[in-house]
Amino acid sequence: MNLDLDQKYFLVTGASRGIGRAIAESLLREGANVGLVARGQVQLEQTVDELRQQYGEERVVGWPTDCADEFALLELRQQITRLWERQTVLLLMSETVEVLRMQSLMRNNGRKYGRQILKQP
Repeated sequence: MNLDLDQKYFLVTGASRGIGRAIAESLLREGANVGLVARGQVQLEQTVDELRQQYGEERVVGWPTDCADEFALLELRQQITRLWERQTVLLLMSETVEVLRMQSLMRNNGRKYGRQILKQP
């Protein structure tokens, strides 16, 4: 399947295992660049290392972040903006509870849930 995701950027929460990891792997298979977010740093680092070996170091990045912590989300936003400057990032959440917590991240860009976020001028 070709979804034409080359040079597209995605942020996937809960990405160190389970559904989140499966989503990240599917996006990588389609050529996307993927940022993985998860609370557990050790598991996240292991997942990032495995995916980098398979899909390339430049296409995979990991951010250990607790999405229930609004200050951590603001820091995450700054890190994403620095690394993926001038890119539009699509957010994919693997857990429903994170939708409520991620709103503070999205509010900073005046976007509604399900829309593109973190678009730089």
